[in-house]
Amino acid sequence: MLWTDDILFLHLPKTAGKSLTLAFLETLGRPLTCIVSQGQKNHIIRQISAIGFAHHDVYPKWMKSLELEIEKLLASYRWKFGDFFVRFISQCFFRTSKAKSLDRIRIIFKEFYFFETHNKGKIFTIHNKATINPDGLTIIEGHGHENLLTAQEMIGGFKKKLEDFKAIIVAIRNPYDLMVSNYFFMRKTYHQNDFRENFKIAMENDFEGYALKVGFAPIENWMTIDGCRPENLKIIRFEHLQEDFDALSRAFGFASVPFLHLNASTHDHYLKYLTPTAEEAIYQKFKYLFDEGFYERHTFS
Repeated sequence: MLWTDDILFLHLPKTAGKSLTLAFLETLGRPLTCIVSQGQKNHIIRQISAIGFAHHDVYPKWMKSLELEIEKLLASYRWKFGDFFVRFISQCFFRTSKAKSLDRIRIIFKEFYFFETHNKGKIFTIHNKATINPDGLTIIEGHGHENLLTAQEMIGGFKKKLEDFKAIIVAIRNPYDLMVSNYFFMRKTYHQNDFRENFKIAMENDFEGYALKVGFAPIENWMTIDGCRPENLKIIRFEHLQEDFDALSRAFGFASVPFLHLNASTHDHYLKYLTPTAEEAIYQKFKYLFDEGFYERHTFS
């Protein structure tokens, strides 16, 4: 979940939400508040470094000043004296190439900069409570998959309402494809999540058994509140993310960016796994998407 003054994005699981989050982080204006899970926080920070802070020129200036300081250090007697011993130990014991060492140093400097500056409040801040950096990006640890009701409660703490946004953006995905993707994802990552019931179900069952037994929050929780769909709700379909993202960028005045599809699935087409029993189970879980005409049910000949 993230928001600016005009845009609210809700991350429905298995709908390229991580890719969308990074795209919005790159292109939306500031201030921007982003709620992510604890496990995704460091990943988001690293990806921000790759984006290069399109909204800020602080980092390039800082790197230039750092390079000058490094040049002074390299020219100093104490560095030359210490460098001799470092290279001697390196060559004798570690065989570490100078080029690789310098690359690693650059990475360390870059990561140090982001953690150092967020503490000083220069570019972005990380909070465990509801405090916003008014000049940049605020990252708050949370669930990461907040639905509309939860979002309404959270933004209320910042004196905002759902109707204040020009657009509430939610991505959806063909339920059959989503369930197959989720099944293989849970099996692949089971050993990191063996204490979670849905992951156990995926590991212990074929796809049909998984479709019957797995729990999934009602999809309408991300698309309706008090039984109604907000007038400012805008849908992005997983099946044509780039096209829908581009259309929203034109409609709401933010720049389009090339879409990065992270955590792409490698399984076969969902029809290979779908059975009449699995289809009925998936329909019951995603009834809202089918009954509202977002997707058609598969029929078996």
